[in-house]
Amino acid sequence: MNLYMRIQLMQVIARATTTMMVVLLSMNQVWAQPATAPDVKDGTACGVLADHANHGTLAALALPFDQIIPEELGEKQPNLNLNAPAAKVDLNGDGHPFYAFIQRYSDKDQPDLIYLDTKGNRLDVLRAPGFGRNVKMDSVADFSLIRIAGKLYTLASNDDGPLYLSQLGKDHVETLVCKVSRDQPKVSIVQSKDEHLCQAALDGTLDYPKFELPYSTTSRNFHGKLPEVFPEPGAAAIDIDNDGKSDFVARITKKVKPLLAQGCSWSELAVLNNERTDLDKHRTSLLPHGGCQSERLPFRFGDQTYVQSKDVPDSNLKYDAITRLKDGKSETICRIDYVPVFKVEATSHLHSDEQARQ
Repeated sequence: MNLYMRIQLMQVIARATTTMMVVLLSMNQVWAQPATAPDVKDGTACGVLADHANHGTLAALALPFDQIIPEELGEKQPNLNLNAPAAKVDLNGDGHPFYAFIQRYSDKDQPDLIYLDTKGNRLDVLRAPGFGRNVKMDSVADFSLIRIAGKLYTLASNDDGPLYLSQLGKDHVETLVCKVSRDQPKVSIVQSKDEHLCQAALDGTLDYPKFELPYSTTSRNFHGKLPEVFPEPGAAAIDIDNDGKSDFVARITKKVKPLLAQGCSWSELAVLNNERTDLDKHRTSLLPHGGCQSERLPFRFGDQTYVQSKDVPDSNLKYDAITRLKDGKSETICRIDYVPVFKVEATSHLHSDEQARQ
């Protein structure tokens, strides 16, 4: 196979990979998963945004990023990653479509939302005066395009939820429509097999052991590439599986950095062997694990050992779970939900505040 054919084959593989990534990543463009749409009481864009955000149904408003940008457009934009999934939209209602896609960078966390016309020309977007004073641009981790009452808007968000809603005018000036902030979440015990234990978890009065015992991390079982594994210093002595014998338990952090997407990390517990030189794989596998930005902590309550999983993501909310490992089986004793509450403020109020300060 000559060099030209090899290059062509590599391009075909890259485009096929992108096609598969389109399906996966377009599902993650909007924070939260689709559910039953709410009964919207306020027909304004900010009112619709508030209702959908607080019901976890923002995905119902989103445009899919399911288009592949034609290869020939890359000739005019050699510095852009045109393998990213795109949405094809008519920005101004003039019948001229644009490819909208998210450009991510290796040297900074904040992405950009890029628009290319069908000839490969990049649309220069300007932000209206005062835009940056009302929102924290450095906290943006993702963008989505949503439709409300037939109009196109840009929704900026991060792992904690939506941040602001903006709209692009015919003059290519982006204006702020709504600013979103988080209120205190609604907290409730949704599962309980031990009322006193669940209430103690809710009140934050659990007593955790200290991780102070040395252990060896030279075993290859403490290291991995997918996900990456980072052992934390110090182990604790606790009867993790409630068999009447003390065990050694360590904490490990796992991280993943998927292609074209935001990475995540979480902490898990690892059961050590008696010599504290390696993992007990079987008993470690029985403990709870997974969930971006979540963590796990063991504790004693009464004469039993439990594991608390904190800040576990689940659709449009996070939850804490209390589990108990006994006789080789894991049982959920408590679940405490933290349902986010979003406050949406219209731009007119922000402008009024600015004028009052002048």
